[in-house]
Amino acid sequence: MRKIILFLLTCSLLLQAAPAFERIKSYTQKDGSHFKGSPKGDEYLHYIQTQEGDIALFNRQSGNYEYAIVAKERGITKLIPSGVAVDTTSKSSKRHLNPFGKISQETLDEIYRSAKKHFHGRISMH
Repeated sequence: MRKIILFLLTCSLLLQAAPAFERIKSYTQKDGSHFKGSPKGDEYLHYIQTQEGDIALFNRQSGNYEYAIVAKERGITKLIPSGVAVDTTSKSSKRHLNPFGKISQETLDEIYRSAKKHFHGRISMH
């Protein structure tokens, strides 16, 4: 019986969420075009950071990866898709193609804290 309990405890520790593997990969848009980015995050917050440093999210409704924007909903700060697909054209020009600008690391940290707090509050038994 002790071996079973020890085995189950070990399995539960191994199954806890881990950070996303942050390697550069290619993402395909609905129209077949591609862009490169790295998955970022964990169970509380996850997104794609493009090679240009933009934050992108997949929008199930549009079928595209879209630039993320910051929104507040019921006091929770979060990332949502903007409705504007990540530009997959050549990045040879220096002009930045994201119309919303960069999301700062400080803002991402705030969103992470908010998501983590909300996640824990949602499953609380109080």
